[in-house]
Amino acid sequence: MFQLRYVNGFDHPNILAGQGSLGLEVLDQVPDVDAIVVPTGI
Repeated sequence: MFQLRYVNGFDHPNILAGQGSLGLEVLDQVPDVDAIVVPTGI
């Protein structure tokens, strides 16, 4: 019926690239940021 693809939330290259681009966007909008606090899980 549907062809679904499992994407690991930690090791998939697209996930890693998205996280990296998010960091660049933050630095672009707030260049003098001292710290970024993000939630993480186990």
